[in-house]
Amino acid sequence: MHNIYRGNIYSPAVERSAIWNLVLDLCHSEERLRKEGYTLPATSTNGTHSASHPATRINPPCPDRNPSVPKCAALVIDCEMAGTANGENELVQVTILDFLTGRALLSRPVNPSRPILDWRENFTGLNAASMSDAVARNEALDGWEAAQAALWRFCDKETIIIGQSLQKDLQVLHTSHSRIIDSAIITADAVLGKKSKIKKRWGLEALCKELLGIQIRSPLGADGGGGAHHDALEDALAAREVVLFCARKRGQLETWARRTNVSFWRGNGDKRSTPRAGRVQSSKLPRQPAVVRRDETEDDYEDEDEEPLRWEDVVDWDTWPKSPPDSD
Repeated sequence: MHNIYRGNIYSPAVERSAIWNLVLDLCHSEERLRKEGYTLPATSTNGTHSASHPATRINPPCPDRNPSVPKCAALVIDCEMAGTANGENELVQVTILDFLTGRALLSRPVNPSRPILDWRENFTGLNAASMSDAVARNEALDGWEAAQAALWRFCDKETIIIGQSLQKDLQVLHTSHSRIIDSAIITADAVLGKKSKIKKRWGLEALCKELLGIQIRSPLGADGGGGAHHDALEDALAAREVVLFCARKRGQLETWARRTNVSFWRGNGDKRSTPRAGRVQSSKLPRQPAVVRRDETEDDYEDEDEEPLRWEDVVDWDTWPKSPPDSD
């Protein structure tokens, strides 16, 4: 039976035997996850996780596998975050799905552990009053610790955690993990190649529209007004659907990727031209590091579809002359 949420139809439960090998192929290497900014469980010289490592104490790994207490094979998570002092993120909503069944295991607000300076209401749909109401009704989890404990009830170190740009989600859950499928990485690799240095990522809303033909985050209200905040359950269902698409429809993914690659380079002036041989002596300013805007309310590179590509984002500095043309 299909899942229907906010007017969209999502895939029903899938048999593990039919999908699992395809899903395993999508898992990212630890090297790739580090490059994408993920915090991974620290390992000792013998390959086991080190509990004494500072990163492990701050963001401990999921529990060890216990055959007598089976956990989910794969989960989808999505978190909403509000802003605290110094622009840091604090967890205010968490959703956890069983990837194979699509069933929601948990979808609850999280009473923040620190004072909130910016509820980012346009994105989270939450504010101080609505959180107080949720706490009064005993609907909210008590801080990130309770949310982390809830996550760990469903997963262990062998569980694959799936979602869109999960770096910050895992950070606010104070959890490190190495078995990850990130729909933003999969689709960017399909378009740009795994070795690309370009930091472009396609947002979840765009992926749903282009790959699945569905519209998420639709404005509330019949008149289309009222804004379209991020519904954590909707985002989790959508991320699951994108990953299922990437696993089961490789040919269609490749077709989309080729078309998107062409439009991406056309829209950015096709800066792939081969540089002229030899060095160019120039009095221009030395190259500046690439500046990548990150939306403080969104996952890494989410909603960057309107960001103009910087010259520094596309040039291979190992082969290009040392004084590049200005990028602005």
